Amino acid sequence: MSAFTKGPWRLVGRIASSGEAERIESFHPDKLHYSVADVIDANSYPENQSNMHLICAAPDLLEALIMMRDADDDCARDGLARIPAAARAKIDAAIAKAEGKS
Repeated sequence: MSAFTKGPWRLVGRIASSGEAERIESFHPDKLHYSVADVIDANSYPENQSNMHLICAAPDLLEALIMMRDADDDCARDGLARIPAAARAKIDAAIAKAEGKS
């Protein structure tokens, strides 16, 4: 897996130097916080607000996809029913994109 700032990620609020951007940081109770993204005009445009929430959810979404892929692989080895091929292809493509392999 490619290196990225581990989650969870959360919105920390307005950036002091700019009243128009919201900062998203990784959050580890025992470590330093790292800036992940700044979303410009998040409160002015609904799509930016949605993008901000999607960015915050990204580490959890990736973890869920990896768990689904691994469970599907286990089912294949055990001769059990698998997820539909089209869904598996999307899962694999999303994981590859997150890992910088696409």
